[in-house]
Parts: sequence; structure tokens; C-alpha cells
Amino acid sequence: MDVKLIEVRDRGTFVPAMAIRLSSTRDEVGDWLLRRAGYSLDGYTVILIRLEDYASHSDVYDWRDTRTRRTVHGWILEHFDELEHGAVVDVECIVGRLAPKVSERLPVVQK
Repeated sequence: MDVKLIEVRDRGTFVPAMAIRLSSTRDEVGDWLLRRAGYSLDGYTVILIRLEDYASHSDVYDWRDTRTRRTVHGWILEHFDELEHGAVVDVECIVGRLAPKVSERLPVVQK
């Protein structure tokens, strides 16, 4: 399993989140438990968890929010290996509207 903490961003939205990619644990017990819960160990399952309220889904289409979380979750499924721990995943950038947002944890640079 691979775990990455990220910032989910959209218009007026900031959501601290955790993305967990399920794959073989190389541990017989761990693999058995994941398969028993119904997960494939092929690396194509990502659980996205909102850190503020622990809402989570492993299926992109289970999110009621059809824009922000579905867009981000789908993007993470396709780009998990490129995703850096602490990255900003910005919906407006994904859909091609704006340049990516900068993390709120970084200092604001005055021009």
C-alpha cells in the first residue's frame, strides 16, 4: 500500500485528504484481508479520505459531490505514481481552466 497526503483544491474549496493505493502488501495476512474485503491487489484501487471528517470512498462514483471529489479521485487513479506527498490536486487545473494553485502551507510571495 502507498499513502500520500494531499490538498484537494477547487473554486473556493480546500480539503486536506489522504490517498491510499491498495496493492499487494507482500504479507500473506494483509493480502488475504484486503481480498476478503473485496479489494483487488492490482494497484488500481485508491481510497480517498477527507481528513476533516473521515468520509472516504474507493469508487470514484460513490462521491455525492460530482465535480470536486469525483474529478480529483479519477485523476489520482490515473496519476498516483506522479503524485507527490503534500501535492495540490486542483480541479480547475485538471479541467483546464486555470494554472495550478499553490499550497496554502507555502508563504505568499509579494510582487
